Amino acid sequence: MNKWISKSIKLASGPGYLDRLYEVYPVKQASQRPLNEALWQDVRAEFENENFEKVIELLIDSRNEIFPFKDGYIGYLRKHKEAIYTNPNQIRRIATILKDMTFEGVMEACSRPKESNQTIGPMFRNWYRNNSERLGLEVLDIKDFCNTSRDAILDASDNTMKEFAKTNLGYSVDKGLDFIARVNNTYVIGEAKWITTPGGNQDKSLLDARTMATDPGLHKNVIPIMILDGVLYLERSGGLYRKLTGDFNELNIMSALILGEFLNELKPS
Repeated sequence: MNKWISKSIKLASGPGYLDRLYEVYPVKQASQRPLNEALWQDVRAEFENENFEKVIELLIDSRNEIFPFKDGYIGYLRKHKEAIYTNPNQIRRIATILKDMTFEGVMEACSRPKESNQTIGPMFRNWYRNNSERLGLEVLDIKDFCNTSRDAILDASDNTMKEFAKTNLGYSVDKGLDFIARVNNTYVIGEAKWITTPGGNQDKSLLDARTMATDPGLHKNVIPIMILDGVLYLERSGGLYRKLTGDFNELNIMSALILGEFLNELKPS
């Protein structure tokens, strides 16, 4: 097994893992979503008149961020609003749920805070910007990174990193990157993810790891890594852990908390 996977498993099952991980992903409760006052005046009026076709049309308006409950048919209605008026059985079904919720309940549901996993995207990059000494490398913007050959971490958007990697490192995967570092004339590229639950889209993180690690176009001085944290390192997570320790056990997968140790090993002794 790749030693970085082994180290990460040991780290994640030991004391203080979540407390330390909070430095990387400091999840805080988001504030309530703002509601468009004019839109909700119209929603109230149509709701009180029990004109639920119009209520649904207003609730999928672009001025309203989320529908008040999850339903597989709402995505279709967002793309094809005319279907609201040509599918009476489904509209009655949705209307019944909305009526049971009451107007106040619908309004409260639409103003609920964003889920934490929707807001963690920039946290990893904020962390390495503030921990350059701990990682042992300075952090440079794209201009300075390209104008020097010094060891450094690139500070840029995921799309800018992708374009840099495609132009200079032979990267051919159509996905943005969260991390690029140059150490001793070797480039380290990777994605960072926090896997909060097993299954579904979370499992896709491991497939992404294999895609990147086996990218045939990467130059010989490029090391692809996946910076993963969360339940994948726990044996009780089931299939996710079995994949990690089975088909994926030779990939450079590691916790963000040992990234500095990995980078340090690339430096000349």
